[in-house]
Parts: sequence; structure tokens; C-alpha cells
Amino acid sequence: MRKVSESSFLLKGLDFRLELQVIKEAHLLFKVIDQRYKENKPLIFTTNIEEPYWPEFLGDPISTSAILDRIFHHSVIVRIKGPSYRKYQGERLQIEYAERKTGDPETA
Repeated sequence: MRKVSESSFLLKGLDFRLELQVIKEAHLLFKVIDQRYKENKPLIFTTNIEEPYWPEFLGDPISTSAILDRIFHHSVIVRIKGPSYRKYQGERLQIEYAERKTGDPETA
């Protein structure tokens, strides 16, 4: 059994979903969340997976229920709706590139 340390929570540079698919261990995620929950330490999640889809995503409905229970117990949920900021930035970059290339913003 692997020991879960506080540094295990920091999945630096790794996509959260990809990491879970690679290791396929929802119980490991539960251990990290449970440890932080018991120690009353902060936890920040960003995801594009809606709550109803988590059991399918994690592959274990029982662990998923326990995970979500601990996440939601002391949480403030911030849902951001609207257009993608990355898409907006990409579109602006394309316009700026076209303007520099032609020198004429109207033909971009």
C-alpha cells in the first residue's frame, strides 16, 4: 500500500483526469481528500466534470460518494459559466497575428 503524503496532493503539471485514468485508483484520491478533510486543510478543485458524472469518471460509486461528501461538506462552490477565456485569448491572438502580417486591421 502506498503512503499518501501532503505532497501527493500537488499533481504539478499533470492533468487531474489523466492522472486518475493512469493510476485508476479512486481510493487513492479518497485517501488524499480524507486526510485533508480530517486535518481541516484547504483543498481547491477545478474540473469540468459535473457532479452526476463523477461515479462514472472515477469508476467506483461508493468511493465517489465518500469523496463528494467530504468535498461538499465545508466547501464554497464557484461555478463559472460563459465563454471560454482560452478560446477568447486564442481568437485575439489570431486577430493580432493577422494585423501584424497585413498591417491592416480591417482586412484581418
